[in-house]
Amino acid sequence: MLCLFLKYLFFAIAHVGFAKMASNRTSSGLVAAGLYTTVSGFVPNKAPTYSKMAPSISMVEVTEHVGISRSHWVPKASRPVCKARSCRLTFSLINTPRNCYRCGEVFCRQCLKQSRRLNLFANYDPQGKFYKVCKLCFDSEQQGTGATRSMMKEFRQLRSAFRNLDPKIHSENYLAIAEQRIKEGFISELNSTPSLVRLVQSLTITLVKGAWKKPVRANENQAACKICKQKFEMLFKSRHHCSICGDVVCDSCSNRDLIVYVADSNRSGESFRLSEAIVNIIKVSGGPAKEPEIHQYLRICKSCYEVKKNSQLQRERDIILKVQQMEVTAFWDKLSSFHDTLLTNQRQIASSLEKYEVLVKSLEDGSHRTDRGNNVQTLSKAQIDLSDLFVSYLTKTNKFKALKPVSSNTQKLASNIQMSAVKFYSENRALYKELRTSLEEYLPHSIMETIQSQVNKNALICVHLLVKQLALEVISFDNTACGKQAGEIAQHLVDAEQVITDELQAVLHKLEGDDMSWEEHERDANLMIRELLREQRLISVTPYQRSQPEFLLNLVVERSCEVLDKISLQLKAKVTQSSYTQVKDSIQQVKESILELVCRNASE
Repeated sequence: MLCLFLKYLFFAIAHVGFAKMASNRTSSGLVAAGLYTTVSGFVPNKAPTYSKMAPSISMVEVTEHVGISRSHWVPKASRPVCKARSCRLTFSLINTPRNCYRCGEVFCRQCLKQSRRLNLFANYDPQGKFYKVCKLCFDSEQQGTGATRSMMKEFRQLRSAFRNLDPKIHSENYLAIAEQRIKEGFISELNSTPSLVRLVQSLTITLVKGAWKKPVRANENQAACKICKQKFEMLFKSRHHCSICGDVVCDSCSNRDLIVYVADSNRSGESFRLSEAIVNIIKVSGGPAKEPEIHQYLRICKSCYEVKKNSQLQRERDIILKVQQMEVTAFWDKLSSFHDTLLTNQRQIASSLEKYEVLVKSLEDGSHRTDRGNNVQTLSKAQIDLSDLFVSYLTKTNKFKALKPVSSNTQKLASNIQMSAVKFYSENRALYKELRTSLEEYLPHSIMETIQSQVNKNALICVHLLVKQLALEVISFDNTACGKQAGEIAQHLVDAEQVITDELQAVLHKLEGDDMSWEEHERDANLMIRELLREQRLISVTPYQRSQPEFLLNLVVERSCEVLDKISLQLKAKVTQSSYTQVKDSIQQVKESILELVCRNASE
């Protein structure tokens, strides 16, 4: 009887509870968009107004689902188009319908881009999760701040702990202070190590544990890792000190990539100076790729590793930027110097060409009347001067091409200057040839031959002086580190000089009325070469450069090829095509022999 009574009492209480819940739901008229859980503690909100309100949601309906309630959703089949008035997109296999989690209406993908925080009853809740909602639901109410709590206690604890730290270690230059301490200790230890022990340097230094490897403020009694907060164990989690900050860290929160070393190229003797020590992260830009002969690895924590790595990379970037700036400055200096030289040569060519034009015009109209000898000498000198200026200008233009621009702007500027120089040379060279053609039409053929003979003779004398001076300068390098190669180059130059000498002797004896004998020319040439070797050498080197065989050989080859190119230009500009063919061939053979020698040395 008691069990039966309790059973009827339970059913009665349940019937009254359900009846009261149904009465409250009917009288309040709540819908799914307005029902809030009492746990959240927020006032119910109204849903956005559509043609039909969403159905109401009961507590039983919500708890039957895992996640947010969907009982108030409008069936997708009942909405053939998007509910948004500004869209009205017809649904298809590509444009599929979607429900708004807040109001339950059906929209397209584009109209459900917004998200709001909702609770399980589809109501606004700052503590809820983000769900896709329509534009009206997104704009219907501002999102609350949610639950907050005061962090003043934690802030005061952190501030108090920071005030107790050593200001030297945690200042902006703590990395520089730590590196200075490491360098001083490392150099002191090196200088106190015997030279015999230094033969096994890597083993010796690794076993020695100097006090300089960790800061004075290092915490010896710390029971847990400073970074991961895990406690140390005897076998599986050992403790280490960071060489930079002194914090106690574990194996996983530190590494041994910090290396202090003396570069192999900086070693000056048995004793070491403080300036020779370097502290870097190995295998990071700015640091060594492999261990030098004298080095030592140090422990560094993750935090200091990132700081040191960034500092090392920034220093390397600064060095690269400085080098680039120096290259830009050097390029601008060379460009300005070349441009000034070209302008000077242009003025000289314009002035000489103007005088030559006046001379030719005066001879044509008969206003310049002198004897034949004076006319020949004047025209010969004018042509020789103009030919020399054109050769010099063309040589400098070719050197200008060797400049390497450092940016697109400098490349464009250099290209414009080069085009302007080539245009000037082409126009003035064409005018010079035109004046010579007009002169040939006016003057007798015998006079033109005499003028050309004078020009050829002077050109060959200049070539003879250049080749002989170059040969003597290359012979002077016979006792240097590249003496063998220099001797071979000098032998080729001596052979070419002999060919030029034979040709010059024949020319001097052939010319009639020439009062310069070969002995006089040889005496004057020796005096001039002696003066040039003392005042204006073709290959200038310093005592240090003489001790560098590779650099010295490259310099000799480069300057020899430049002089030979200049000689070829002079012969091409001054001498007729059929004259001095043996001299031209010998100059070309010397250049080819020098280049062959360079290729042979490179292969060896």
